[in-house]
Amino acid sequence: MTRSGTSRVRPTRRDATASRTASTSDTTAPSTADGVPDVELPNAGAGPDPFSLSVIASDSGTDAVVPLFRRGYPCGSCRKQVQAIGDRHDEFQALNAAAVSILPGPLERAAEWQKSYDLPFALLADPTTDVSDAYDQRCGSASSVRSTT
Repeated sequence: MTRSGTSRVRPTRRDATASRTASTSDTTAPSTADGVPDVELPNAGAGPDPFSLSVIASDSGTDAVVPLFRRGYPCGSCRKQVQAIGDRHDEFQALNAAAVSILPGPLERAAEWQKSYDLPFALLADPTTDVSDAYDQRCGSASSVRSTT
């Protein structure tokens, strides 16, 4: 999502009957200035907790927010990717871009990643996978996420 309007991330719904709360990506939820539904999730990483997309997007020093959806806590590739993004965090900052990783599962799991990797960007917990689902990201079902805790 960019604030200049050249490229926007738009959530899609796989299940039109799915209920969403105002704190996730429901089309009736408050929207950012770009018209993208706001997301508010607990943050185990750097930045505000809870993390709100509208707050970050409204920051005059942020030109883009890059949501990075993770498959799950046990995923080795996901662990390597968050570390690689952490290593390249300066490049994101140079572009006035905020990297935001979204991990399906409880905040405690995200906190374990943060403790292990000391990530310099937001690491959000999506315990119900509502946000991941709203953005049509296949990260595993909420039941499989809950069973790993």
